[in-house]
Amino acid sequence: MQGESVTRQLGSSASRRGPRGPETQLIERVLSASPTVCFALKVVGDAFLLIWVSPNVRRMVGYDAEEALAPGWWLDRVHADDRAEALAKQADLLAHDHLVREYRFRHKDGSYHWIRDELRLLRDAGGAPQEVVGSWSDITRRKEAELKLSRLSRLYTWLSAANEVMLRQRDRQVLLAEACRVAVEHGLYRTVWVGFVDPQTLVVRPAVFWDATGEQFLEVAISAREEPEGRGVTGTAVRTEDHAIINDVEHDERMAPWRAELLRRGYRSCAAFPLRTSGRVVGALTVRSAEVDAFGEEEVAILDRLATNLSFALEAIAQDEELRFQKTLLECQSECCLDGLVVVSADRRLIYCNRRYAQVWGLPPEEVRAMPRELWIERRAAVLLNPEEFRERSDAFYAREDEVGQDEVGLKDGRVFERYTAPVKGADGTYYGRVWFWREVTERKWAEEALRESERLLRQAQQIAQLGSWSRDLASDELRWSDEMYRTFGVDPATFAPSYRSFLACVHPDDRVLVQRTIEHGLEQRRPYEWEARVIRPDGTVRRAHNRAEIEVDAQGKPVRLYGILQDLTERKLLEEQFLQAQKMEALGRLAGGIAHDFNNLLTVVNGFGELALQRLDAADPVREYVAVMKKAGESGASLTKQLLAFSRQDVVAPQALDLNAVVAGVENLLRRTIGEDIALVMHLAPDLGPVRADPGQMQQVIMNLAVNARDAMPHGGTLTIETANVDLDESFASRHPGAQPGPHVLLVVSDTGTGMTPEIQAHVFEPFFTTKERGRGTGLGLATVYGVVDRSGGTIGVYSEPGLGTTFKICLPRVAGDAGAEVAAAPAPSVEDGTETVLLVEDDTQVRDLVRRVLVAHGYTVLEVREGAAALAIAEQHDGPIDLLLTDVVLPGMSGRALAEGLAARRPGIPAVYMSGYTDNAIAHHGVLDPGVELLQKPFRPEALLRKVRQVLDTPWLIR
Repeated sequence: MQGESVTRQLGSSASRRGPRGPETQLIERVLSASPTVCFALKVVGDAFLLIWVSPNVRRMVGYDAEEALAPGWWLDRVHADDRAEALAKQADLLAHDHLVREYRFRHKDGSYHWIRDELRLLRDAGGAPQEVVGSWSDITRRKEAELKLSRLSRLYTWLSAANEVMLRQRDRQVLLAEACRVAVEHGLYRTVWVGFVDPQTLVVRPAVFWDATGEQFLEVAISAREEPEGRGVTGTAVRTEDHAIINDVEHDERMAPWRAELLRRGYRSCAAFPLRTSGRVVGALTVRSAEVDAFGEEEVAILDRLATNLSFALEAIAQDEELRFQKTLLECQSECCLDGLVVVSADRRLIYCNRRYAQVWGLPPEEVRAMPRELWIERRAAVLLNPEEFRERSDAFYAREDEVGQDEVGLKDGRVFERYTAPVKGADGTYYGRVWFWREVTERKWAEEALRESERLLRQAQQIAQLGSWSRDLASDELRWSDEMYRTFGVDPATFAPSYRSFLACVHPDDRVLVQRTIEHGLEQRRPYEWEARVIRPDGTVRRAHNRAEIEVDAQGKPVRLYGILQDLTERKLLEEQFLQAQKMEALGRLAGGIAHDFNNLLTVVNGFGELALQRLDAADPVREYVAVMKKAGESGASLTKQLLAFSRQDVVAPQALDLNAVVAGVENLLRRTIGEDIALVMHLAPDLGPVRADPGQMQQVIMNLAVNARDAMPHGGTLTIETANVDLDESFASRHPGAQPGPHVLLVVSDTGTGMTPEIQAHVFEPFFTTKERGRGTGLGLATVYGVVDRSGGTIGVYSEPGLGTTFKICLPRVAGDAGAEVAAAPAPSVEDGTETVLLVEDDTQVRDLVRRVLVAHGYTVLEVREGAAALAIAEQHDGPIDLLLTDVVLPGMSGRALAEGLAARRPGIPAVYMSGYTDNAIAHHGVLDPGVELLQKPFRPEALLRKVRQVLDTPWLIR
């Protein structure tokens, strides 16, 4: 019985022990009557062969002795979960001569019995293993009793732990979660959950769910109605208000809606127990077990008790919440009251005051409530305008307990309050004190002054807007004008009497008929009308005015009054004209950009062929001078295109060798003014700082944007620190920062001691339009701009921040050789090497294409030339040899150069691309050719620049392709 392969050889090969004598028969009869089955094993090497078993084996496991000797009989019937351990323990028998083990054994009727197996090893005179004798005992009842006792013990442990949680926990969700968790973690059940029923829909929704596997099985389809979804244990418990038990999920039809899912998760039985508050069922406690018949009578009784205790706890929590709500509601009503509220006892002690009352005196409510009466009288007198009069009136109210009344109180700061008071009495008439309400009426006292001020402001607003108001009584023909109407018409209110006739006399003669007809038509239609006309002032100046009028009618629908507004549009008309002019200039700018593009193509051809001609002409050739003049004119044309681009505001940035220390120093004064006096500016600038190559204006913008960002993060002051240093980036840094290259760099650090940022905010901080500022204070473009400038300058930027510990931005820019503040002196360019590669040339301008082809072919390259993208993709399909480089214009007929490069990469992966364009950065950015790692050749270009760019790209294996 040691190994499965050996055990299965038992049976017919096992020999019995000779003929049975009377003694043997007697022993067998005795053993047949014994509840213990005996057996004998023969030791063969390290294996054990079953050679005899007592006849009472049939009574224990349903098999007779002959069947027990069949091959593999014992091992095949040991429970699969116990088999490995039973076999493993047999090794102990040879070492210790004795073995006791317990396992489940399958009876012939299919049920499993717990067996206690005891074996002893018999050795011969020489100590060699010879035979094993043993016995089997059925310990099923003992095991079941132990398991039941263990389960009940764990149930009582759960009940005790849950009761402890109920005593100390006043949060409903936490209470339920703790109660469910204990049951699952103690191994009682696979799942415990609590659900509450919606009284309107009778749908039971989970509130707390605890599962041993960690899965969430939220039964959104559970109902408490008499329907299929309501016949499970949870719905039944809620509907019947009693516990519901299903001890066999697989065969109980009530679980049909959920059977497949429950069985898949290993649930074999389940039970639910109603939860009650205020005498009605509000939900259920549901438990699921992996065992069939898991819920016996004693277990159900304990669970019923647990559900009852939970119900009491939930009701207590609900009552506590209701009391807290009522108290909070009263406090909120008091605190939200716009009037000051104070309650004073009969002996003049302050019992309670709300926040608004404390604000009257400029003190916190807690301080007012805790202040001794004598000190409170003293503090109050210091604020009152007339403390003696206030005291006398108060004494009068307290002297008459039933007095209800009000008075007026003035404070030294000019505020005025109306004070209302009423007695506080109990149901039996006992006088407890007084309640006082303080209502500020300062605004009402100042109402007339405020009204006058508003009228003044209205006049100012009308003057600023150049908007006058008027009304006309149709019966009396009386016309009333506001002050702005007089100013618009340029007349003096003291001498000019407004009337319909005098008004028409001020309208320009050419517009007068239009105005009259518009007014008459509006009166006929009883509808609002408007007109726009010129007005002539007495001094002869002409103003443009727009009028809008409403018509008031009487009960019979007859017009009785006109009223409206008239606005002086003279300045706005001038602005409109200026705007139209600006639009024209913008259109001219776009036209200039387009002309510059076409001109750049022409200049590429003129300058390119001119340079080729100069390379071939002998120095003494008289034609050389003509060509040189032509080339010089072409260069002048290139200069002209730059002027056109500058005019159209499409000029490119101008990077140069910069000393970042000088840039920081240049904006220091502006920085100090920007961040304010409550923020200290500290600078640590490296004295030997190397130069970087960047646009100086853009770098100033970077520093200012970061400084403004830091200022907004320090609303209560702090320290802004700017540092520079020379650093050398290693391979490790480059691998962790995409786009970074190892080598010498310049570090720019901007730090603040502000509020800091969470990791979630840091993850989006460089995204365009992302901002944490309130609406109207930030566009979300500042840090996105910083990122773009740094990235365009070949650098990297990182942010390091923690909430409450400030923020640090670190910018690394490549260090360059040369003197800062001027263009880096270019080293003498080495001669351009010829090539043998194949270049796919795509250019829609015939002359440019011809020039490029000639230059490349003259230097050894094979050129495949086409006019547009579709033809280029066709050549890529048909060409048998390699294509080493795509040289394409950005803007092509049919598809862009970038789209062509992507299409070509799908057919021939790894082909690098060089883009040519006569447009500027802004004009071509949307084509994607300004992305990092993309090579651009700006038109007009010299043949040497073309060759150098082609050679550079072909010789750079790490280039992004």
